[in-house]
Amino acid sequence: MQQKFFSKVKKMRNSKLTQPHTSEHGSAMVVILVAVALFVAIAFTFTRTTGNSSNSVMTLGQAKLEANQVINYATSIERSVARLLTRGCSESDISFENDVVSGYEHTPAAEDRCKVFHPDGGNMTWRSPENNINDGSEWIFVSTANIQDLGIAGGELMMILPNVSREMCMAVNTEVNVPLTDGEPPQDLAVGYTNVKFTGTFSSSYQIRDTSGDKNLDGKQTACFEGGGTPNTGTYHFYHAVLVR
Repeated sequence: MQQKFFSKVKKMRNSKLTQPHTSEHGSAMVVILVAVALFVAIAFTFTRTTGNSSNSVMTLGQAKLEANQVINYATSIERSVARLLTRGCSESDISFENDVVSGYEHTPAAEDRCKVFHPDGGNMTWRSPENNINDGSEWIFVSTANIQDLGIAGGELMMILPNVSREMCMAVNTEVNVPLTDGEPPQDLAVGYTNVKFTGTFSSSYQIRDTSGDKNLDGKQTACFEGGGTPNTGTYHFYHAVLVR
């Protein structure tokens, strides 16, 4: 009996000794969890702040790179068109029919050898614009506009990237030495172009021309301008004449 009594007493003492330890362990875990939560909150706030700043710098910093990529792509299309012409395709036979954007089919159908984006023709790849370059609008190939003092007054064959950012527009003009107009991209006089896709017919219905009278767009095969009516004022548009006529 005496032995059992002392055994119970020992167990009670051990129980009392372990209770404070368990309580302290629980308190320590709470402190750790709170610290982790605070760290996560601070890290998230820091990431948002620096991330936003980085995105802003990245957008401005990439403008020149993106401008060069767009210019280079347009120039490669120009070279492809030139190759097709040397192979016997006429200006009207040049086709921009592709698997991405519809509406470029000729009537009658153009031969594959005269298609810029066909393996048997120019073997070029249609490249949709990168994110943040513009509003997501695809390239447009038109022949209803001409550039003052560039070629004859018969409509150039042009590729246009609509609705680019102002920063992108400024960067393009810097790369191709188009002067600014009062610190802004040159603004078109009235109707620069319409979204009539080239299917073999040329027209000189419209003209891309600087509204300020500074003639900053005259004779420029490549440039970027602000709309002055059609397209809308406050929008910016890259163009490159892939065939000067």
